[in-house]
Amino acid sequence: WIPSQQVLVRSAKFAWRETWRTMMSELAPQSSEGAYVRPAPQTGTSPVDLTASAYTLYVGNACPWCHRALLAVTLREASCVRVVELSDDAGKASRGGWILKDRDPVFGATDLKQVYDRATGGSYRGRCTAPLLLDSTSRAVAASDSADI
Repeated sequence: WIPSQQVLVRSAKFAWRETWRTMMSELAPQSSEGAYVRPAPQTGTSPVDLTASAYTLYVGNACPWCHRALLAVTLREASCVRVVELSDDAGKASRGGWILKDRDPVFGATDLKQVYDRATGGSYRGRCTAPLLLDSTSRAVAASDSADI
């Protein structure tokens, strides 16, 4: 038995569409129409006074929200903010895909998941997203949303 060309084409289209839909749903949250939906921040949800304490800002070059936070810190001339660069490497990172280019100055962590875990006492269960602003003195998350930074 040889299937007709029509059956082959329909099957291939269906398989491709379902594979694509599954792949895209795994990469980023989206609405039922397929538009990207940015999740709400899970920690540090209030605006931060950058003159009140010493902070460490974790930013990744591949992320537009990290650029936004870095620009805000630079324009506000916040000298109390130390910037730590992240690299996007899902193979080396334990969750979230962000690893630290150099050793973490606050916790000695190797990826962003370790930073989140240590800043929350190991109780963090959400997505490990960047940018992340950490209060270096209390070693707690100050903000994880670029709008708050």
